[in-house]
Amino acid sequence: VAQGVQVVFCFPNPAQAEAINNAGMVAIPMASTGKFRDIADSIALYANVFGTDDAAKQAKAYSDYFDDTVSMVKERTKGVADAERPSVYLAYTDLLHGYGSKSDMVEVIELAGGKLASISLEGGSNIEVTAEQIIEWNPDYIFVDHAGSSGNASAEDAIAEALSTGDFNNVTAVKNDQVHATPTGVFFWDAGIQKILYLVYLAKNLHPNLFEDIDMKKTLIDFYEKFYDYKLSDDQATRILNHQDPK
Repeated sequence: VAQGVQVVFCFPNPAQAEAINNAGMVAIPMASTGKFRDIADSIALYANVFGTDDAAKQAKAYSDYFDDTVSMVKERTKGVADAERPSVYLAYTDLLHGYGSKSDMVEVIELAGGKLASISLEGGSNIEVTAEQIIEWNPDYIFVDHAGSSGNASAEDAIAEALSTGDFNNVTAVKNDQVHATPTGVFFWDAGIQKILYLVYLAKNLHPNLFEDIDMKKTLIDFYEKFYDYKLSDDQATRILNHQDPK
């Protein structure tokens, strides 16, 4: 109230929304459907609330980019037979925290031409798992996201520590050197507007032959210029894709 706030985007909590409204502000409850497209719809809602032409144009531009990118990836992976879809384990802060059936990562990985190895888990993200479960799932690829956040070990350290035990030596992803720390940039790629880049990144890793013409560095630079109004240098883009901190 002291800051003169007019609008509060908040979780769909009726008591909280009532308190915000009673304080003279407007509460906008943000409900998630659990679908991949939630991010584009959320931006459209922000733009509608802001009510400016520039906001509306930017929201439309992002929505079009999102839909065009999904269509491009879907068209290329639609012919991938189920038997040829690699198993993907997506780790959260470390290898022993993953994503479950309620996460939209199920949809993202399927669009990218893969299958979520941990789909038997109930819930969304950051679900605790055991080494034995990962060994049983035997994923073809492992991607580590969110590591390095909130004081957690970096993705590289989390991966190195997990693999140092030798427990995962017979997991296909480990044997084939397909354990990756995913890019981060402005935010983690499993959330926020960069999530559409995550789809392209995963698809290119899972099916490089279908996405040979996609240059992730160029895609990243173009995206930042278009939606963040920021021109990434070649080195900055490389560091983002390699999960390195800014200089």
